[in-house]
Order: sequence, then structure tokens, then C-alpha cells
Amino acid sequence: MVADKTPFEVCTPFGALTDTNFLTKREGISIHSCIQSGNMRDYFSHAFKENKSMTLTKADMIDSINENISLPRHECSRLVESLLEIIKKALESGEDVLISGFGKFCVKDKRKRRGRNPATGEDLMLDARRVVVFNCSGVLRDKINE
Repeated sequence: MVADKTPFEVCTPFGALTDTNFLTKREGISIHSCIQSGNMRDYFSHAFKENKSMTLTKADMIDSINENISLPRHECSRLVESLLEIIKKALESGEDVLISGFGKFCVKDKRKRRGRNPATGEDLMLDARRVVVFNCSGVLRDKINE
């Protein structure tokens, strides 16, 4: 099946979204019908099902910043790397990282505990460790559940 390419522009909270390669007619769901019905969720959910990996990568973040702010790509890369480095250093030192409207990253201490090797069934003791826990903000939780 040859997909009909459909240029479009949709306003989002992050600015205008324009892409002629991504949005195509797929199995009877067209961008125009979704725009007319006001339900873009149908189109995007169908399009994302075809993309097996729904993971936002660093490269995706860099590309998005590059498109929305029009900074050179190497500057966007430095910006993302710097932000992630700040978060990593804070977590390494045991500090919590609170991003208003997004959530809170907390470092929690796990006690030493008894475990079992699933391959052999042998009992063993797991060492105490520190883990990072993410608590979603109420604002983000509401947006996810819309």
C-alpha cells in the first residue's frame, strides 16, 4: 500500500507541529478526518502503534529543542547534557530533584534483604543499595490520564 503524504500544521502547547513525512494516510485514518472531528488522539495513537519503541531519547529531546527554539544543534546537545549532568550530580549526592509540574526524583536507601537465585533456587543475601524513585506530579498525572 502506498501512503498518501499529507502536509499539515497543528498548534500544540509546544508550538506549531509540522511534518510531511510522519503523518500519512494509514488504514483509513487520515489527518484531515481527525482534524475535522477534533480528535487528533485517534491519529497519533494509531501512528504510534506502528512505531514499536515509544521511548523519548536524548536525541529526540535535542531535535525538539532545536526545532522549537532554533538553537544550533550542538548548543541544544550541550544544553541537554548539562541539564542531565546537574540532575545526576544532585542524585549522586543524595539530594532530591524537584521539577515543578513534572515530578520529583528521590534517592531511597534499600536495606539488605534475602533473595533467591531464580535459576538455581539458592537463597542469598542482597546487599543494601540506593535507588532512584520518581514521583509524578499531580499536574502531569492529570495530563496523562486525560
